[in-house]
Amino acid sequence: FPASLSGGAAMLKNFSAIFPEVSLCPTGGISNSNLHEYSSLPNVFALGCSWMIPKSCVASGDWQGVTVACALAQQQFTKDAA
Repeated sequence: FPASLSGGAAMLKNFSAIFPEVSLCPTGGISNSNLHEYSSLPNVFALGCSWMIPKSCVASGDWQGVTVACALAQQQFTKDAA
């Protein structure tokens, strides 16, 4: 669901109190600058993030660049989730 349009990280945090058994995968409006707001929540198990893959890498077929960008995002998510 589009997390940023639906109340953002604050709403997801509130959901964890109401629905403690539910894990979420928010998408929409998530970027490198606010990734930690979502990934640090206990009820978020993954994020849908198109920003992590540079369009220029896809357009030029730079799959190594895509791999590196995704690895960096994964490192940040893993660090925040720890």
